Amino acid sequence: MPIQDYRTSSTGSCPCCGTVTRRSAGTVQLSDHPAIVYFARWTPDCPGSFIAFLIGLGHPDGFVSVLYRFEANSFMVVGPGDYDWQSSVAILPRDRVIGTPLAKTVFQTLDEIWLHDPELIEFVQSASEDG
Repeated sequence: MPIQDYRTSSTGSCPCCGTVTRRSAGTVQLSDHPAIVYFARWTPDCPGSFIAFLIGLGHPDGFVSVLYRFEANSFMVVGPGDYDWQSSVAILPRDRVIGTPLAKTVFQTLDEIWLHDPELIEFVQSASEDG
Protein backbone atom coordinates (compact mmCIF):
# COMPACT_ATOMS: atom_id res chain seq x y z
CA MET A 1 0.00 0.00 0.00
CA PRO A 2 1.56 3.32 -1.05
CA ILE A 3 0.07 5.43 1.78
CA GLN A 4 0.94 4.38 5.33
CA ASP A 5 0.43 5.83 8.82
CA TYR A 6 -2.46 7.87 7.42
CA ARG A 7 -4.38 10.23 9.70
CA THR A 8 -6.67 13.21 9.26
CA SER A 9 -7.80 16.08 11.45
CA SER A 10 -9.32 19.53 11.57
CA THR A 11 -6.75 22.25 12.11
CA GLY A 12 -8.65 25.40 12.95
CA SER A 13 -10.06 28.18 10.81
CA CYS A 14 -9.11 29.47 7.38
CA PRO A 15 -7.64 33.00 7.68
CA CYS A 16 -9.58 34.30 4.67
CA CYS A 17 -13.07 32.87 5.28
CA GLY A 18 -13.11 31.46 8.83
CA THR A 19 -14.34 27.97 7.90
CA VAL A 20 -12.76 24.77 9.18
CA THR A 21 -9.50 23.67 7.58
CA ARG A 22 -8.78 19.94 7.15
CA ARG A 23 -5.44 18.21 7.18
CA SER A 24 -4.24 14.75 6.32
CA ALA A 25 -0.81 13.33 6.91
CA GLY A 26 0.97 10.10 6.34
CA THR A 27 3.90 8.48 4.65
CA VAL A 28 4.31 7.43 1.04
CA GLN A 29 6.37 4.40 0.14
CA LEU A 30 7.95 4.59 -3.30
CA SER A 31 9.84 1.51 -4.45
CA ASP A 32 13.14 3.35 -4.90
CA HIS A 33 13.05 5.71 -1.89
CA PRO A 34 12.76 5.54 1.91
CA ALA A 35 9.36 6.45 3.39
CA ILE A 36 8.35 10.01 2.52
CA VAL A 37 6.30 12.01 5.02
CA TYR A 38 3.59 14.34 3.76
CA PHE A 39 1.02 16.81 5.00
CA ALA A 40 -1.92 18.10 2.95
CA ARG A 41 -4.13 21.01 3.99
CA TRP A 42 -7.35 22.34 2.49
CA THR A 43 -10.46 24.30 3.46
CA PRO A 44 -13.54 22.67 1.90
CA ASP A 45 -15.88 25.66 2.06
CA CYS A 46 -13.38 28.36 1.09
CA PRO A 47 -13.99 30.21 -2.17
CA GLY A 48 -10.99 29.83 -4.48
CA SER A 49 -10.06 26.63 -2.69
CA PHE A 50 -6.69 24.99 -3.14
CA ILE A 51 -4.69 22.19 -1.55
CA ALA A 52 -1.30 22.79 0.04
CA PHE A 53 1.16 19.91 0.24
CA LEU A 54 4.29 19.68 2.36
CA ILE A 55 6.56 16.85 1.22
CA GLY A 56 9.43 15.61 3.40
CA LEU A 57 11.95 13.75 1.29
CA GLY A 58 14.70 13.71 3.88
CA HIS A 59 16.50 16.57 2.11
CA PRO A 60 18.92 18.18 4.56
CA ASP A 61 17.76 21.70 3.66
CA GLY A 62 14.06 21.16 4.26
CA PHE A 63 10.67 20.22 2.85
CA VAL A 64 9.11 20.86 -0.55
CA SER A 65 5.94 22.95 -0.60
CA VAL A 66 3.45 22.44 -3.45
CA LEU A 67 0.06 24.02 -4.15
CA TYR A 68 -2.72 22.51 -6.23
CA ARG A 69 -5.04 25.16 -7.67
CA PHE A 70 -8.44 24.02 -8.89
CA GLU A 71 -8.94 26.95 -11.29
CA ALA A 72 -5.69 26.07 -13.10
CA ASN A 73 -6.06 22.30 -12.55
CA SER A 74 -2.35 22.13 -11.78
CA PHE A 75 0.34 21.64 -9.17
CA MET A 76 3.03 24.25 -8.55
CA VAL A 77 6.13 24.00 -6.40
CA VAL A 78 6.29 27.13 -4.24
CA GLY A 79 9.05 28.66 -2.18
CA PRO A 80 9.24 29.60 1.50
CA GLY A 81 7.51 32.98 1.09
CA ASP A 82 4.66 31.74 -1.12
CA TYR A 83 2.60 29.81 1.44
CA ASP A 84 2.53 30.15 5.22
CA TRP A 85 2.76 26.71 6.81
CA GLN A 86 2.65 28.37 10.26
CA SER A 87 5.51 26.21 11.47
CA SER A 88 9.24 26.35 11.81
CA VAL A 89 10.03 23.80 9.10
CA ALA A 90 12.46 24.89 6.42
CA ILE A 91 11.04 25.05 2.88
CA LEU A 92 13.28 24.53 -0.12
CA PRO A 93 13.30 27.39 -2.63
CA ARG A 94 11.46 26.61 -5.86
CA ASP A 95 14.64 26.76 -7.96
CA ARG A 96 16.20 24.02 -5.81
CA VAL A 97 13.39 21.65 -6.89
CA ILE A 98 12.22 22.49 -10.43
CA GLY A 99 14.40 20.93 -13.12
CA THR A 100 16.25 18.70 -10.66
CA PRO A 101 16.03 14.96 -9.93
CA LEU A 102 14.22 15.93 -6.72
CA ALA A 103 11.25 17.13 -8.80
CA LYS A 104 10.64 13.62 -10.16
CA THR A 105 10.37 12.20 -6.64
CA VAL A 106 8.13 15.08 -5.51
CA PHE A 107 5.67 14.49 -8.35
CA GLN A 108 5.71 10.70 -7.93
CA THR A 109 4.87 11.30 -4.27
CA LEU A 110 2.05 13.69 -5.19
CA ASP A 111 0.63 11.07 -7.59
CA GLU A 112 0.45 8.52 -4.78
CA ILE A 113 -1.16 11.00 -2.37
CA TRP A 114 -3.66 12.17 -5.01
CA LEU A 115 -4.67 8.61 -5.84
CA HIS A 116 -4.68 7.05 -2.35
CA ASP A 117 -5.41 9.62 0.41
CA PRO A 118 -9.12 8.96 1.16
CA GLU A 119 -9.96 12.38 2.66
CA LEU A 120 -8.24 14.18 -0.17
CA ILE A 121 -10.00 12.06 -2.80
CA GLU A 122 -13.35 12.89 -1.22
CA PHE A 123 -12.57 16.63 -1.17
CA VAL A 124 -11.32 16.68 -4.77
CA GLN A 125 -14.43 14.84 -5.96
CA SER A 126 -16.76 17.25 -4.16
CA ALA A 127 -14.80 20.29 -5.36
CA SER A 128 -14.93 18.98 -8.95
CA GLU A 129 -18.70 18.50 -8.71
CA ASP A 130 -19.15 22.03 -7.29
CA GLY A 131 -16.93 23.75 -9.81
